[in-house]
Amino acid sequence: MRLDEIDRSLDDAPGFRVVGELTLTESGVDPIGLRQLNLDLMDATVPGINNVTRYIRPYTFMAWAWWRAARYAQRKGMTPETMHDLVARYEAMYAWSHSMVGSPFRGEVTVRRYLNAEPGTDTFTFSGPNWERYKKERTSFMAPTEYGPSIKALRFLKPEDGMFGWAEEALPAVEAIDAIISASLPARFFELDPPTIRVKELEMFAEVLHVDDPTDAEVEVFRQLFYEVGCSNRAWKEVRRRKATIDLLRSILVDEGPLDIDGVRRALSKNGAIVSNEGDLAEMRKSATMLCHLQVRQLQRLATETLMLWVEVFLSETSNRSRSIDDITDHAHQMSRLQDADYANSGSVGEYMERIRAAAKDKGWPAGAALPDTGVVEMMHALQHAQYSERPRIPALVARSVAIVRAVTKEFEGRDLPVGVLNAIEGRPDRMPMGLMTRRIDALSERPLSALWREVVERWVIGQHVHWSAVRGGDGKKRLRIGLEGDGWMLVRKQPSGGFAPTPDRLWTLLALGTACGIFTTSDEWMFDVA
Repeated sequence: MRLDEIDRSLDDAPGFRVVGELTLTESGVDPIGLRQLNLDLMDATVPGINNVTRYIRPYTFMAWAWWRAARYAQRKGMTPETMHDLVARYEAMYAWSHSMVGSPFRGEVTVRRYLNAEPGTDTFTFSGPNWERYKKERTSFMAPTEYGPSIKALRFLKPEDGMFGWAEEALPAVEAIDAIISASLPARFFELDPPTIRVKELEMFAEVLHVDDPTDAEVEVFRQLFYEVGCSNRAWKEVRRRKATIDLLRSILVDEGPLDIDGVRRALSKNGAIVSNEGDLAEMRKSATMLCHLQVRQLQRLATETLMLWVEVFLSETSNRSRSIDDITDHAHQMSRLQDADYANSGSVGEYMERIRAAAKDKGWPAGAALPDTGVVEMMHALQHAQYSERPRIPALVARSVAIVRAVTKEFEGRDLPVGVLNAIEGRPDRMPMGLMTRRIDALSERPLSALWREVVERWVIGQHVHWSAVRGGDGKKRLRIGLEGDGWMLVRKQPSGGFAPTPDRLWTLLALGTACGIFTTSDEWMFDVA
């Protein structure tokens, strides 16, 4: 009810009202507003996929579904709605079959809720109330959070008047799986009229067309659209960028492989030399620069969010009493002195920052970001572990993380970035980019180390959080976690946030897809190498 409606109601019938408790859904996966710059870097370096695109087959399957449905496009009464219903049926059968054989897709809860045999029978008809409910609530391969954006980006499907057409390049893969389906499954499953099926019949769908068992034709087509098409000067810039990033990973694996995913991230964070003669070296160097920045930005974001968790926990330990910013920052300072000898032995912010910068020794920066004591990957693991098991270590880990981010940033400061390289050092100033962070730290260089915490807690954590909670507060969700009460700060939720993790960076899915189409190889321990 709007405020004007409440006013009219009270005018018409003055008096008290008994109302229910105000309930607001708690929200805020990005409570400090740092996430978008990380996502920008992922889009710039690994375009065309996301963090769930692990398998090849969904690309071909959805192209096949629209190709098969299009066979009926000329029949009387065929409409876009019936085309969408056909495709939804094909996909539902596929998802249901994988759920039955123990290989469920995301969205299995909806499959099990609505796709069940009719009471007293072993049959299901793809029409009626349950089918309509399923279509409204299902998790489709084409959903924005699933394979949909990638299927379109790789041109397996292209939007056409509210429906989809398939790429001619994908036809060999489509025809390969159609031959399997036609030889193994009843034709009535795929006809225009909604079929009634025996539930057990569907198991064969997953058995003959399992999601992780692509045909040779599918592998060849996917590799062409995913990678090889980027060789052409006429290819879209996103396609060329994806190929350059893959070529960069191949160069790293030639030089240092086999590597697990953390090893790949370490290699990227140091922005090392490219040793491969394959690919466009200039474009590979652009990918290398942005992926180096991404690893460091991941640490900056995780450190800031982990400190927010620490602040929330600190505030929660004093029930119904606010804590001043001096209380919070002094506690962070004292905990850092206890946990980090470099911090304890430094007399100023600048001295501590230079101690960490000097820890790289002859390796220099950004190479220092791959060393054990100053490694980006190691620090992110330590921050995540501390959130759950060693919270007193958090301030010291955050201080060291800030110093590492600053050390890398200083190496890129003032450089002109090549055309085509996203400026993550200075871009999106409202998202606390690394350049802005470094300047704020350097402005405190002569100040005692306690001044570091007033900057980080007050401006990076609380200031950013309150700002973004207000900016996003128009959707009726409860985003604010920390609030001002009198002369101090209080936790405004019943309990502190859950743990924070790095933004998934698409590298694992890039390597998984590259392995599936023969660009890379992997062992049972997920050690990646060049095919």
